[in-house]
Amino acid sequence: MKATRFIAAALLLVSSLVYGASNEPVSGALLGSSNIQPDAAASSKGIFKSLSGWFGNSSSMPDLLPPEKAFQISVTARDFDTLVATLTPARGYYLYRSRIVFTLPDSPSITIARTLLPPGKLKDDPTFGKDEVYYEPIEAIIALNRSANGADPQSLILHASYQGCNDPSGVCYPPIEKILTVPLVQATVSGASSPAVPK
Repeated sequence: MKATRFIAAALLLVSSLVYGASNEPVSGALLGSSNIQPDAAASSKGIFKSLSGWFGNSSSMPDLLPPEKAFQISVTARDFDTLVATLTPARGYYLYRSRIVFTLPDSPSITIARTLLPPGKLKDDPTFGKDEVYYEPIEAIIALNRSANGADPQSLILHASYQGCNDPSGVCYPPIEKILTVPLVQATVSGASSPAVPK
């Protein structure tokens, strides 16, 4: 247990040093997403490779996956007012239900009304206490609010934040933030040319 806490503390310390050195979004430091500069992505992979190398030789400590492989995410538009985010933890990993958050900070005409998440499995986690977690892929249903006089954009910039752990080792990853461009379903005007119903 002491070794596990030490490893978790080491991960969090390294992540804080990486994030603290820049005012850029967190997604540029850990994720390896499409908006990350090559140097930052290489640095992130190097950090995780080093940590895995230090602790991966122990028979009780498995090699750790980089964040973008341990926890994958994709988002699509289901209809005009709904997005669906699919989050997939790798085998042996889990995500915290309470730490999955979506925001639209750059979209004044469209906001998130609510996010619906399925129930998770209750876990007494050594790091965060009792919380619901996901070991399997889940879908988050994101309901949108569109302003009546707002623009009808072709796509949205969605900010996603989530956090999880490696179950066998108890090592928890720092919060992961990712910025995703989501093509939208456009509004139809099928009713505009419908003939009037005679009275």
